[in-house]
Amino acid sequence: MTYIISTVLVLGVIQFILYKIILRNRDSMALTNEFRAYVLSTVIVVVIGVICLFLFGDAHFLIGILLTVLFGVRAAFERLYLRSTKRHIVSLSMVAASLVTTMILVLMMMP
Repeated sequence: MTYIISTVLVLGVIQFILYKIILRNRDSMALTNEFRAYVLSTVIVVVIGVICLFLFGDAHFLIGILLTVLFGVRAAFERLYLRSTKRHIVSLSMVAASLVTTMILVLMMMP
């Protein structure tokens, strides 16, 4: 569990640094008409993830998969509706980072 918490914190710091380095424009999804669809899809992914956590119990790798899917949903919406801001580049890099950390977690959990 400590690995998961530290991974989420590290991914958050990496995302913050990438936003500061790459982005010059401050536009966000909240300023678009599609913000409700973005929030709805995020809530659906979180609900499905929580249900899976309750069904599968100790499967901590599901948290990593959930993070990867959430970053992917955000990247898709940012690419569709905020393409000129290049925010999707940061989100896609976060998809890759969370996917790598999830794979490391799965490999660590294998007997």
